[in-house]
Amino acid sequence: MGAGAAWFLGASLLPGIDFLLRAMDFESACAVADHVITGEGKIDAQSLEGKVLSGVQQICMEQQKPLTAFCGSSTLSESFFGEIIQIKTPEMPLEMAQKNAASLLRKAAEDWAVRQP
Repeated sequence: MGAGAAWFLGASLLPGIDFLLRAMDFESACAVADHVITGEGKIDAQSLEGKVLSGVQQICMEQQKPLTAFCGSSTLSESFFGEIIQIKTPEMPLEMAQKNAASLLRKAAEDWAVRQP
């Protein structure tokens, strides 16, 4: 459909993340933020290949803003990304983490907030 719109209507094609970040005026919001918090189910190498997280990370890097991501699990290094907080422990079964995601996230966010200066 996108190709058809580009061909017949002269529409521009761009990655979805670019469209979303522009529509939200994320760069302006980030500029006035002290800290950016985001989340994703699983953070892995694919998360940095055109997903929302990759766009948010890029803008935070450009503006030198701290970024914290809450997730179910992650395979990325924090030194590569920023602060990553996993709500699922390695020994916790996935089904249990999914069933209790809201309370696990709430607890992780509370613990994180207490540690902030």
